[in-house]
Amino acid sequence: MNLSQFLPRLSGVRRGWAGYAAKCPAHDDKKQSLSVAESEGRILINCHAGCRPTDILRHLDLNFPDLFDKTITGPSHRSLGEPVAKTAAHSDFLVFQSSGTKKVHTVYPYTDENGKLLYENVRYFPKDFRQRRYDETGKAVWSLGDIERVPYRLPELIRGAKSGSDIFLCEGEKDADALGELGFTATSFKAWKPQFNAYLTGLDVIVVRDHDVPGRIQAEEAAAMILPAAASVKILDVWDGRDEPEKSGPDVSDLVRLCVQDEGLDTDAIKERISLMVERTQKWRAPVNPGSDDLFLCTQANTWLDQSKTQPVPKMLFGEFWFEKEVCILFADTNVGKSILAVQIADAVSRGQTKTICDRWGKRALKVECDGQKIIYFDFELTAKQFEARFSEQVKGSDTYANHYRFHPNFYRAEINPKATDLKGFVKFEEYLNHSIEKVVAATGAKILIVDNLTYLRDETENARSALPLMKYLKELKSKHDLSILALAHTPKRDSTKPLGRNDLQGSKMIINFCDSSFAIGESAMEPNLRYFKQIKARNTEIIYHSENVYLARIVKDTNFIKFVPAGSGIENLHLKFRSDTEKTAMIAEVKKLKAEGLNNTRIA
Repeated sequence: MNLSQFLPRLSGVRRGWAGYAAKCPAHDDKKQSLSVAESEGRILINCHAGCRPTDILRHLDLNFPDLFDKTITGPSHRSLGEPVAKTAAHSDFLVFQSSGTKKVHTVYPYTDENGKLLYENVRYFPKDFRQRRYDETGKAVWSLGDIERVPYRLPELIRGAKSGSDIFLCEGEKDADALGELGFTATSFKAWKPQFNAYLTGLDVIVVRDHDVPGRIQAEEAAAMILPAAASVKILDVWDGRDEPEKSGPDVSDLVRLCVQDEGLDTDAIKERISLMVERTQKWRAPVNPGSDDLFLCTQANTWLDQSKTQPVPKMLFGEFWFEKEVCILFADTNVGKSILAVQIADAVSRGQTKTICDRWGKRALKVECDGQKIIYFDFELTAKQFEARFSEQVKGSDTYANHYRFHPNFYRAEINPKATDLKGFVKFEEYLNHSIEKVVAATGAKILIVDNLTYLRDETENARSALPLMKYLKELKSKHDLSILALAHTPKRDSTKPLGRNDLQGSKMIINFCDSSFAIGESAMEPNLRYFKQIKARNTEIIYHSENVYLARIVKDTNFIKFVPAGSGIENLHLKFRSDTEKTAMIAEVKKLKAEGLNNTRIA
């Protein structure tokens, strides 16, 4: 049946805002409270006085399938309401200018618990929504102001809650009406507010989602909002099993329409089918970290403490310099020994035996408290041959290496595959790199990462805008895979007569603020291979390796393993470069010369 066949069965028919208005046959109607329109394969009916569609159809000697017609593909111009009126600008009203091409499609009334109209959500054709209320004179006001907000179909929701019925929350009023016509208690979760949860307390709730990506996301957000009040929550996708489109996927109204048009089912059969779908749907559980995509995770302080009680105290991975579950930054100038130290740390952690470390490092070995761990060393600096040279011996008179050091099976090294020229569908190399790192982590089951070096992950870290996404990525990677991360970084050209500090990290100093810990390697002026380690930032311990107590170590090549060997402790100032009087005089002369050439102080420095 189409609209031209349906309207003659009614009395008092006139054009209205939502297509047609007529007297409702299910009650003694004096003011034409029945709205009628057609769209998307069916005739739409809604009694503003609250009569159920099944009662209206019974008085017209019709059945539910009579409302459906395969020839209806969209709203006819005859079924649409008046064109949208142009509205003058006003600070309190919604300004909505129209060329007259939009027409009212459907009006969804929002009433109080007694059925008194509070406001309406008006759907237009082409698809658009606007809300309106009425002033004392009955004039439409296109702004809700401070009017009380209520759930859609509130009287039905209250009746269903009192009877203990399952409550269906749909993605919009259209779907709520479709399920309401089948006899379910249904409302819309669009514009749902936390205070509405009071209507759901202790009830089983089914969130009905559209079958597309936005539908999945919105349904999960709605489920998370109502979960604290409901006895249980399920997310129902009546099109489950089909490919999920990016947008504009089918909804539950489409299922009802096809059940009638293609299978000729009545309301009872459709209701039974949907009820079986609900029964087979698992109860929804909030993700372990439900706010992972939010900027803040907020809960009571005692909750944080209770959650933390189950987590072990972080263990040392490299003495007081680096602990488990930290994102740590190690920085130093070029050719000072960052990579040498990083491999030595990785070797120690992969074995997890402090005694072995003591044998290699000596009595002042820095502790490795954890058991042997799988560790990945992402090497963006050395080639495989250069790596081999450091951990083997060269045979005299030969161009080959021998006596190769044997790393523990827990030690993994990764480098860029030169044959991987295709970005595999990723737009940016950074995205492909991030994806590939996670893929390697998942494949190996590693819990510890060393990245040599940091600038390879982002080509710019010179400002906070660039540094923040980089550190955010490392933190997310750490949390997602329960990792400990050591990232190596360079220092810019610096004054070697001054102590090491956070300002010596290349790029934005904001990186130091975002990481958990940081330490630096300085080159001693006393002898060529002597280095000192200095803590720059620490959260799991106090800073003990500071300017007055730096950790000293020498670089040595012990047969087939290049490494640092402890050399005691010292005062940083004693290891800084000292300028002689001759050097100072020459520098002053150079400054005067550059000043005379017109350079400013910054350029001279």
